[in-house]
Formats: sequence, C-alpha cells, structure tokens
Amino acid sequence: MIPLESNPYAHLNLFGPGRDEEGEMYTDRESRQRVFRHRFQASVEKGVENAKREGGEVGRAAAVLGKILAESMSDFAEVGDVPEQG
Repeated sequence: MIPLESNPYAHLNLFGPGRDEEGEMYTDRESRQRVFRHRFQASVEKGVENAKREGGEVGRAAAVLGKILAESMSDFAEVGDVPEQG
C-alpha cells in the first residue's frame, strides 16, 4: 500500500529536532485537537459558560460557540479516554 500523505511518518519525528508545542504548526486535525484539549479547552469552556450566564446577544453567541466546540471535539479520543455512550 502506498501512503497518501507526502510524509506519512512525520508524527514519529525520527530525524527532526524535539517538538515544541508553542512554536509548532500542526498539519493534521488530531494533533490540533490534542493540543487544544490539553492546553486550551478547559479555559475556553469556562469562558463560554461565563458568557452564557451574561445572557443577551453575548449569551446566544456563547451558546453557539459551545455547540461548535462540542461538535468539533466529539470525534477526538485519546488513548485512555472512555468513549461516551449516546
């Protein structure tokens, strides 16, 4: 089988310098989701909840953002994560 990606083993980082989450550009969705989950998701969700409590236009926008975050992260599962029953 021929890989469809130009560098299918890039995630192994066999020949490159060490990884730096701050300055690295992530080319695949799973990597971006992993970094978001570990570094930003908790604070973003807290901000969304606070904005929802304000109500009005800000609350409605926060509700839409919360729905988008939930949908975009719903297919992300790390090793050790327990899949949600639905």
